[in-house]
Amino acid sequence: MDRIITSFVGLDVHKDSIAVAIAPTGREPPRFVGTVMPQWAPLSKALGRLGRARELQIVYEAGPWRAQLRLAQRYRHLSARKLALNKICVAIARELSAFVWDIARQVKPSV
Repeated sequence: MDRIITSFVGLDVHKDSIAVAIAPTGREPPRFVGTVMPQWAPLSKALGRLGRARELQIVYEAGPWRAQLRLAQRYRHLSARKLALNKICVAIARELSAFVWDIARQVKPSV
């Protein structure tokens, strides 16, 4: 049985809190729900109020930020080794393309 997504739930993960917003499918603008502690019980309770689990698509923002931090750290590390700039750019591009490939691998194509 196919899932029918009725709403997208966005989670903006921070060290001390998680901001929650919901956007119904279609043209309605997203609505800020509130913030919860970064623990499973309060997050689960907040998500339970938004709808049935099979009707919600949960997305979160923390992943790309971690990738950006990782790429910046890699750039600084390679620069400190006094490598040529073109070699540094190729290394960063390879890592970035692997990140994009992994995202594309996880997304199911719509038919």
